[in-house]
Amino acid sequence: MSIGASTQSLARLEPYLLLAKSAKNAAAAKLITEVTSAPGCYVFSELLDFDGIQALAQQEEYVKSYRLLQLFAYGTFIQYRNAAPGTYPTLNEAQEEKLRHLTLISLGSKNRNLSYSLLLEQFGLQGSANSAGQSTSIPFSSDLAVQLQQIHPPTMRKLEDLIIDAIYAGIISARLDQSRQRVEVESVMGRDVQVEEVANLSAALHDWQEQTLGILHSLSERIAEARQHDEDKAKDRSESDAKIESTLLHLANNPNSATSHGSAYPASRLYDRMGSDRFNTDVEMEDDPVALRKKKSSAAGPTRSKRSRA
Repeated sequence: MSIGASTQSLARLEPYLLLAKSAKNAAAAKLITEVTSAPGCYVFSELLDFDGIQALAQQEEYVKSYRLLQLFAYGTFIQYRNAAPGTYPTLNEAQEEKLRHLTLISLGSKNRNLSYSLLLEQFGLQGSANSAGQSTSIPFSSDLAVQLQQIHPPTMRKLEDLIIDAIYAGIISARLDQSRQRVEVESVMGRDVQVEEVANLSAALHDWQEQTLGILHSLSERIAEARQHDEDKAKDRSESDAKIESTLLHLANNPNSATSHGSAYPASRLYDRMGSDRFNTDVEMEDDPVALRKKKSSAAGPTRSKRSRA
């Protein structure tokens, strides 16, 4: 959304760039008033590169217009409100709304959550909550709820309308959280950047790159550790299965090997307990000494009985 808004804003600026090539003095000052009032135009630094615009900074009659263009390119509404009288020309309604939108972009680029109280202050709307002749400031309160109760409802509606208009204009992606009295920012379009800020932006991008590379390196190490763990586990399982298979095969081929090594049970019974049905019950009975004695005694009984009858 922010990229699309930047592209559209540049497209809206194009006609004024063509006019700025030949604009001088009063025509250049008028051009600044028009571009700062034009709907959908939120970038202005390209205009500052033209000779006719730069010349206004050296002319007392038009220097205020030049400062105004700089304000819209890099400044905020609170800077306009706090400036000394005569620094800038008086803003019309469209210019005030646009400068507040630009202020919202600057604030949203630095913070994800913007409280209503902060926006009211930065937009210069606190004084409008009071009727004429009363104090134009809201007493500070540490309790946000109490402070917001002091704000007149029309002022709150104006604040929310400004934010909603900015969202529909595509210069900011955000949602209003009225229960918490704040704006939750997702993204904003980019503003003009002063030459002095390029070094700071470069340093910030470098820090971001270093942090990203560190995270990627850490993730790569964890992935490698997880893969090695899985490989070791699979290897151990394979070795364990091979040992079990070898033991079972040995017992199957050497049924008496278990008893020859002092086992309390015959090999056939041990093997049978492991789930094999290779050796039947008769084999187990023959290998069991107790079973053999019972078998012999049962076989000898009928023979003695026949002799006694004889």
